[in-house]
Amino acid sequence: MDLLISENGKVFNTEAIQKGFLVSAKHKCWDEPKNGIISSVTPDELRILYCPGIANVTRFFFVRASEVDEGQWELRWSEDMTSIEEYKPEEVQQNDA
Repeated sequence: MDLLISENGKVFNTEAIQKGFLVSAKHKCWDEPKNGIISSVTPDELRILYCPGIANVTRFFFVRASEVDEGQWELRWSEDMTSIEEYKPEEVQQNDA
């Protein structure tokens, strides 16, 4: 199932990715991906809860559909870890081919 759908611009497919899913997300400026749990989903934005490695601290980061469409994010997500979906920017996918 596609992560992005066209609805007056690209938006998240809220049937493909939902609250409570596990996610590994890497912005193009990060060295390593961050792993977390999706705490909310709107057509324009994912809000992801993660632990930054400091005791008793949690934080959020946001993934915007417009940034995913621009190729700024690589994402992997799963509801139950039995199957893992993946989204890579088009230029990365073309280099692997």
